[in-house]
Amino acid sequence: MNRVVKIGRIIDSLARHRQKAMLTVIGLELMVIAFAVWLNAGADNKAANEEYLRYVSNREAVITELNRLEVARQEDIKPMEALSAMVMTMPQQVKCRHITIGNFHNGDWIVMDVESREKGAVEDYLSTLRKNQYFSRMRIEDIKDGVRVTVPMPEGFLWQ
Repeated sequence: MNRVVKIGRIIDSLARHRQKAMLTVIGLELMVIAFAVWLNAGADNKAANEEYLRYVSNREAVITELNRLEVARQEDIKPMEALSAMVMTMPQQVKCRHITIGNFHNGDWIVMDVESREKGAVEDYLSTLRKNQYFSRMRIEDIKDGVRVTVPMPEGFLWQ
């Protein structure tokens, strides 16, 4: 009987150790999971913090750009209409050396310098442009290597 009691105690002892071992393993697994979550949260916070610091350091530039976008939306200087009207009618002999669209607050919309080895090609191009409603009031000025075309803003456009 003594032996049976000793064997029972050993089995109870092993069972308790097994329970402690299982609880220890479960505890370690929970700790690893918690550590991984903490690391991940720290990485997200670090990235968000870096984004915030970058915004703060460039705050004025960001606000300026947002204001420009809003003004452009309100003013709508129609750059695609201007470019398509100019490019679609431009013959191969005519080359555009410089163009600026909407960078003026003096009432001008487009300023471009064009040139060609054939004087008639530039004249034909300009007369074709004049047929477009946007270019009907353009001014032409001779420059050293060609012609400067200045186009006032289309009707109904108001600078802010």
